[in-house]
Amino acid sequence: MDFLEQKKLSDASRFATVIVKLNAKYNPSNLYLIEQHIRRVFESTGSPLSSFQYPHEYILIAEKKALEKALDQMKELADTYHDILTIGIGSDHALMHQNRSYREADIARKACIGGINFAMYDTLNLEIIMGSIGEDVRHQYAEKILGKLDEKAIRCLRQYFDCACHLKEAASLLFIHEKTLKYQLERVKKLTGYDPTHFQDAVTLYFALLVSPQYPNFSSPSLPVMMSRT
Repeated sequence: MDFLEQKKLSDASRFATVIVKLNAKYNPSNLYLIEQHIRRVFESTGSPLSSFQYPHEYILIAEKKALEKALDQMKELADTYHDILTIGIGSDHALMHQNRSYREADIARKACIGGINFAMYDTLNLEIIMGSIGEDVRHQYAEKILGKLDEKAIRCLRQYFDCACHLKEAASLLFIHEKTLKYQLERVKKLTGYDPTHFQDAVTLYFALLVSPQYPNFSSPSLPVMMSRT
C-alpha cells in the first residue's frame, strides 16, 4: 500500500499491460531514436510502471483511462515503425492481476499477422487462437494446406472469402467471369482436398490464409457465417 501511495496509484483502479517488442531480425541504426519514441509514449500515460526486458521488449502497466487517452499515440508508434516493432495490449484488470494482462498482451502481439503490428486483446476473436500457436506451427499448417496452390488460385480464394463467399461479387472484383471463378475454386478443391464452398472446409482454408507468411496482405476480419454459392 505504501508503494501505491508513493506512486499515487489506487488499488481500486483498473490497469492494463502493454508490450512493445522489437523485431529481432532487424538491427536498426536509429535504435536510440526508437527507444526514445517508446519512452515518450509510455510517459504520456503518466504511469511510473514501465520496464525494459532484455533484449527487445518494453513493458508498460498503465491505468485504463490513461491508456485509452494514449491509444492514438500507441497506434502512431506502430505505424511509424511498422516493420520494426509490434504492440500488444492486454485487458484491464486489478493491479495485482497484471500477470494475466501481460499474458493477454503477449497473445495479442503474437496475433499480429497479415501486415498488422498493433493489436488489443479485447478486440480479438479467432486471432486469440493464432496468437497462442507458435509461428513455426502456423507456417507448417499453411504450407500443408496451401502448398500446392499457385498465385492465381490463392488470389481467387482470398477474394472469395473477402466477399463473404459471394461468387458474383468476388468475380466482379477480380474482373473475371463467374464461371472462371468457379473453375478456380474447383481447382482449389482438387489440389487441396478442401472445398471452399463447404463451411467446414472453408474454415480450414481460411485459417491457412490467415496464418500464411507468404500471403501477408490477407486480413479478412472474420469468417463468414454463411457460405453462398450464388
